[in-house]
Amino acid sequence: MNGLLGVGMLAVGAVFSIFELLDATFAMPAGWVADRYNRARVYVFSGAISLLGLLFLLFSPNSLVLLLVLLFLFILIYSLGINIGYTSRYSLTLDLVPEEKRGAVFGLFHTLTFLFPIGAGLMLGILLDLGFRAIFMLCVLLKLIDLLLRLRIHDPQREAVTQVPLVQVEHSTTGSQPEATPRGLISRVKSLFRSFRSDMGESWSVFIHKRDLLALVMIGTLGSLSYGVSAVYFIIYFHEILHFAPLQIGLLFSLHAAGIALAGILGGMLSDRLGCRTVLTTSSLVSGVLTFVFVYVQRFDVMIAVFFLLALEGGLYAPNYQVLLGELTPEGHQGRVFSFMDVCTTGATAVGPLLGGWLWIALGPTWVFITDGILTILCAILLLCFIKR
Repeated sequence: MNGLLGVGMLAVGAVFSIFELLDATFAMPAGWVADRYNRARVYVFSGAISLLGLLFLLFSPNSLVLLLVLLFLFILIYSLGINIGYTSRYSLTLDLVPEEKRGAVFGLFHTLTFLFPIGAGLMLGILLDLGFRAIFMLCVLLKLIDLLLRLRIHDPQREAVTQVPLVQVEHSTTGSQPEATPRGLISRVKSLFRSFRSDMGESWSVFIHKRDLLALVMIGTLGSLSYGVSAVYFIIYFHEILHFAPLQIGLLFSLHAAGIALAGILGGMLSDRLGCRTVLTTSSLVSGVLTFVFVYVQRFDVMIAVFFLLALEGGLYAPNYQVLLGELTPEGHQGRVFSFMDVCTTGATAVGPLLGGWLWIALGPTWVFITDGILTILCAILLLCFIKR
């Protein structure tokens, strides 16, 4: 039974890894687009792409083969839209929000990310009785509202659209109207690819000359690896190893989400007062120690306290890391640097579940969380050694 459970853990890790790798595929192009073009319009474009992905599922046929094809297209299209939108929003926030308030704003983003799913979960339970099509219809409606709100955002750096049309236009000697040609399209695609390669090379030189920025990306990669190692396996550990009841597990994860939401806004405000490095280092150290404590907890009442404290410490991480990354990144490179960080962290999150599954099989379930704690404390040590502000 334990052998089958271990193989199942490895399979679960593989599924999550595939989804993370798909996200990483679009991260670099998304960052390049955010730095090169009008970010407000790119943000609207990303919302339209995500809406298109939802429409694929809403009007999916009954055929299983076609449904699988559309599901694959949905994953690709929706992932592309999410990556472009997330990178553009991050870059715009750095410009629109004063530096002394960035922590609070990123903390608010993080808080809302965990608050809205609570209501969404209740709505999902109600709509499940009506079928999945009703759920997708609601998603499309919400995405349309989101798209209308995005139209109100303006890019302070590039109000005018600077991009060149995708299709190269040629003028004939007779003075006729411009005509798009396949050769012109190929030429334009090659030009865009050369620009992409040149711009990404320029951003790479930023990492070479700013060692603290490169160190911060490495810290983010280790942090994502620690998260990926254990995050998938908490619910299975509670059910299969500690034998908690389903209601108890649900309560644990509800409190966990509430803790992250609470820490997001409070942590952002703390970073504006104490500095991102201080809050980030302290939270990493405490989180690593609490993870070691987690391994020895068997009682449900004690687990509630430990799991909630872990959520509080975890909620401090994301907003402070994003603000610190923005402070260290030169202006004009935010999108590309953020996308490079996203590729590294997403890749680590993809590898993490596989490593966690192997640890579960080879060394035992507790080593999944011990490894998480070791990596988290290592992040704190690197912050103390390499980040001086």
